[in-house]
Formats: sequence, structure tokens, C-alpha cells
Amino acid sequence: MKAPKGSSGGFEKHPPGPAAIVCTRIIDLGTVHNERKLKDEHKIMIGFESSELMDTGENKGKPFMVFANFNFTMYQNSFLCKFIEAWRGKPFGDQVDADAFDFHLLLGKPAFVNIVHNGDYVNIQSPMPLPKGMIPPHPVSELLIFDMQTQDHSVFEMLSEKMRERLKKAKEWGKLGSNGSLEPPAGHPASEPPFDDDIPF
Repeated sequence: MKAPKGSSGGFEKHPPGPAAIVCTRIIDLGTVHNERKLKDEHKIMIGFESSELMDTGENKGKPFMVFANFNFTMYQNSFLCKFIEAWRGKPFGDQVDADAFDFHLLLGKPAFVNIVHNGDYVNIQSPMPLPKGMIPPHPVSELLIFDMQTQDHSVFEMLSEKMRERLKKAKEWGKLGSNGSLEPPAGHPASEPPFDDDIPF
């Protein structure tokens, strides 16, 4: 779970420490080949606006954006499933409940997290529900969800050029499915361990 904030590129990094954030985008990144692990991986990215505002540059006064990247599986021991359970403040009843989870429900939902720096990266750790009495951040940008199964062109055009180029590299790109809802790939491969995301939270 990490979002590149390269200092060499002149980007201001989110300050470390506790922060209130709100989910503003969910991007199904599709399946790409991981050269390091020598296998295909289906990824999803969840983006949040923070209550903290940037201090410098053309984005001064705008909220920081932070991102979490996961393997797109709701296997109950996966980092994605555990992240959502911690965020909601309650576990899924069973695997059937986890598989049926509708990711659209996350858009606009606040969370309380710990922001940790790891070199040029900003990590989101320890998600939980917003404490009672704390005012949730109000989203500034439009709430977006991109589903690789439907590939909504209007949503695609609202994404950054860098993100659009990344999506075009997915094996599903240009191959529209008929499902119509964002959900993990069917099944849970038994040939690989469930704890297979890049960084645990």
C-alpha cells in the first residue's frame, strides 16, 4: 500500500502522522505481468483526499491525495479485504459476504489513518472508522470509479494522461465484459498464498 510521491519530481508529500481522509476514486487497474514475480497480477487502486492541504506550488490550498494499491482479490486473508474490514470497523461474516461486497459503497466514505513516509513513498497504515465527533473531510474533486469490466469512456477521459496510459497496458483493455459491476476476478487461486500484496498495512 504505497503511493509514489517522488521528491525528485517536485511533489509535496503528505505530512506523516494521523489524518482524516475520504475516498474519492477507485480504479480497477486490470491485469499486468509482474516481471519481478514472473506472474500476472490483477490490481486495484483506491485514492483518498486528505483533510491536510498542500502548502506550496500551483496546488497550494488543495487537499493532498494519497493512494493504496492492492491485488484485486477479496480472499479473506488478502490485504484488500483486511484493509476494508479495518476501515469499516467490522469483519465480513464469511467468504460469501466478502465476495459480494460492492466497491461503489466506498466512494465518499471517510477513514482515519496513519500516514507513514518510506523514502519517496507515502504509505497508508492502520485504517479505521472516523472517530465519533470528528468532522469528515468534504471531497473537493468528483467521485470516480473506473471498472475494467465496463471501461466507461467518460470516466476514462477524466483520469490523468499517466493513468490512462497505465490502464491501456492491462490485458483486459479493449475487451469489454458483460458483468457491469466492479468485482474481483472469480475464484481464489490455491497455487499462491493469499498474503501476496506489495506492502502489508
